[in-house]
Amino acid sequence: MAFKKTSGTIVIDATLTELGREKMAKGEFLISKFALGDDEIDYSLFDKIIKHDEDGIQATKITAMLEAYSNKNSNITYGPTTHISQNILYLPELKVNNRLSFCPDIYHDVHYLSVNDETSEKINLIFANSFKYLESSTTEKSKLVIESGLNTPEIRPELKNRDKYLLNLGLLDQYSYVMCDARFIDSMMASDKSSKFQNFPNGDYKINFETLTAAAPTSHNNGFRFYRTYICNMIPNLMTDYESFTSPGLEFSNILGPRGTVMATNYSVVSSLRTNSDGERDKRWTKYGEIDQVLFSEEYVTQYKFDYIETTIYIVGAISHASIQVPVRLLRYSGT
Repeated sequence: MAFKKTSGTIVIDATLTELGREKMAKGEFLISKFALGDDEIDYSLFDKIIKHDEDGIQATKITAMLEAYSNKNSNITYGPTTHISQNILYLPELKVNNRLSFCPDIYHDVHYLSVNDETSEKINLIFANSFKYLESSTTEKSKLVIESGLNTPEIRPELKNRDKYLLNLGLLDQYSYVMCDARFIDSMMASDKSSKFQNFPNGDYKINFETLTAAAPTSHNNGFRFYRTYICNMIPNLMTDYESFTSPGLEFSNILGPRGTVMATNYSVVSSLRTNSDGERDKRWTKYGEIDQVLFSEEYVTQYKFDYIETTIYIVGAISHASIQVPVRLLRYSGT
């Protein structure tokens, strides 16, 4: 369903499913509930320019709206949310942590996921072991770390503010939903409840995500075709300021304000996509990605070639409904 405003009149454009058309024909069609969303709008693509007309009324730039779809997977993904408390001033955000020694680097705006040992060896050779990336199925090497918290400098990242703005208002994400494309990712691992992410008044800290363990797949309907949803524990993010106007927690955290929870993850690539360069190349590399590409020519002399597939991992806080999209490039060494 889509709303269209034309000449002062709002038109509702509805596309019915086969079941809806059947009930309409029988005179039994009745709308019992609906949801609103604006997934079709990318607010980063335009400036929020505000103009004033003669009456002093503010008007903002208007973007085009998509029409109604018949495919349920093309409709609302992130709709409005409802929270019990009426005193919420700030909502949590999810952020990728890039401050820890085991967090993967971003190269060409994506994180890299090596599908096999041969690919990892070539990457290490190209970058002289200075480039951090994810490796399929590993539980103790690089990890993708996701934090939840109030990413605002207006509130100091102290434990009392964590309690006031997150814990007491029911906004603390104790677990999250992680959605991966099952055509490429067949399982994922996440940190367990015994992990620690905390600093102390004397300057000491404890960062220990332990060995990652398998995350449980769920039947949660994520609205994405081919995607599987996993449920992952998040542990307390206790990086905080102690009696200081500086932010020692920023050495390890990407959240500017009170921090809520955190988790570390890694992913296992479908086995048929993990063959070495002398093995048979899976058809998905050609169908969904690019093959025999020179991706790192500025870093080395010998022209190593790679196959790659780009995918997106979606993560949603189970309580706050905060969400983040993480672009990941699956990488396979294909030869010279």
